Amino acid sequence: MTRRSTRSTFAEPLTKSLSWDIAQTPVSVNGKTLSNYQALVRNDNQDVLAVTKKSYHPATNERFLEVVSKLHEFTGFDVKGYSVFQGGRKVLAYLKNTENMRIGEFDSENYMVVGNSFDCTTGFFTGISNVVIRCSNQFSKMSIQHKVRHNKQLSMKLDGLVLFYKGFMQEQQALQQTFTSWSEQPIEPKFAEKFVNHVLDIKSDDLSTMKENQRRSLMESVGTEMDAMGATLYGLFNGLTHYSSHVVRTSGKLFGNPIGHSASLNNRGFQLLSSK
Repeated sequence: MTRRSTRSTFAEPLTKSLSWDIAQTPVSVNGKTLSNYQALVRNDNQDVLAVTKKSYHPATNERFLEVVSKLHEFTGFDVKGYSVFQGGRKVLAYLKNTENMRIGEFDSENYMVVGNSFDCTTGFFTGISNVVIRCSNQFSKMSIQHKVRHNKQLSMKLDGLVLFYKGFMQEQQALQQTFTSWSEQPIEPKFAEKFVNHVLDIKSDDLSTMKENQRRSLMESVGTEMDAMGATLYGLFNGLTHYSSHVVRTSGKLFGNPIGHSASLNNRGFQLLSSK
C-alpha cells in the first residue's frame, strides 16, 4: 500500500478557535523527578511541546486569546482565525484589516498576525500577512522589533496594544511603499533568471533533477504572474509568492506563509529585491 504524502501545496485552513491549552507537568528520568524542570504538554493529546526550567513562565492559550480579543476591540480588525505550527509549538492569530491595499491595478488584503510560542524561542510577536486577492498569493513579514517576553507578570496593557497596532501600521505603510515602487520598476529577463537562482540557492548549471524541476516550476510561476501583473519587480515577486503559495509542497503550510520553508523562500526573494 502506498503511503499518503503529508506534504501539500495548500495552506492548512484557519480554525475558528484554539480548543486546547498547555499543562505544566513534572519531568522524570529513571523514576526520579527533576525538581528544577517542567514539561509543557498539550492538554488534549498529551504531546510534549517543550521541556524548560521551572523559572520559565509560558503564556497560555487562554492568555493569548485574551490578547487577541483586546486587539480586536482596540483596532476594529476582524479575527479571522488561528493556526498552529509544529504541533502547537507556535500558535498564530490573524486579524484582518477592514481596508484593502491597492498596488497598481491589484487589491490585496492585510492581516495583523499575532503569535506566541511554547518552545521558549519567543514571547508574543507580531507581523503582517499580505494576500493578493486576484490569485491568493501570500507573503508575510514578521517583525523582530515588537515582542513581549514571557514572565510571571505577563499582561498586555493598553501601551502594549498601542505598540502592536503602531508596529502593524508602520509595517503596512512600508510594505505598500515598497510594493508601489516595485510595480513601477521594469525588469529584464536575465534578472528574473538571477532572481530565481538566488531564491533557490542555485550557484551552477550542474543541477540535480529535483533542483532543475524546482527552477522550472518557479520560472513558470514568474512567467505567469508577470504576464498578468507586468514585467516589473512586483510582478516578479508575485511569481515567487505564487510558487511558494500554490506550487511548493510542504507539511504544515500556514495561511500567509509566516513561518516555514515557503516563508524562507519569500524572504530570500524579498531581501534581494529590497537591495536592488
